[in-house]
Amino acid sequence: MTTATMHSLLGSGDFDVAVTLERPASRSVAIRRLTGYSLKLYATHEYCAENEPVTSIRELSNHTLIWYIDSILDVQPLKTLSQLLPDCKATIQTNNISGHLTATKAGLGIGLLPTYIAADEPTLRELLPGDFSAQRTYWLVVPKELARLRRVQVVNELLTSIVTANPELHNSATQK
Repeated sequence: MTTATMHSLLGSGDFDVAVTLERPASRSVAIRRLTGYSLKLYATHEYCAENEPVTSIRELSNHTLIWYIDSILDVQPLKTLSQLLPDCKATIQTNNISGHLTATKAGLGIGLLPTYIAADEPTLRELLPGDFSAQRTYWLVVPKELARLRRVQVVNELLTSIVTANPELHNSATQK
């Protein structure tokens, strides 16, 4: 398994199953919407107690935001920080969601995290619950020539069962 913030693997044919944030344009792959999810703002209780309160999106510019390293992003839905939060800049940047979660849980700042990851974290609290939520979609991508292979079907079934068993995923976003 590989995680990436670039599309380099999708064109290479060196994968059996991919989960992407963008619907690929390639005709050589079968594509289906796997699920939607929500991105929300989270911080530790300690961070909130030690810093200015956040009562509006405008106030986020006074805080440390945690997001991706913009210069290495090749995935459009991840390049949207300036659209989601105008006048805000990520001052702590990592190349993956695990880094975002780790930095947020360490109290280093405010993370934009998927609800399926952060909502059940007891050390985190959601900020601006009625004012901020960004919807995203995961797409399941399989090279057409591999779609009938048993190993591909098993992974497809597993991913579908995970989404079905996880209400934070399948109920949180609409198709784009």
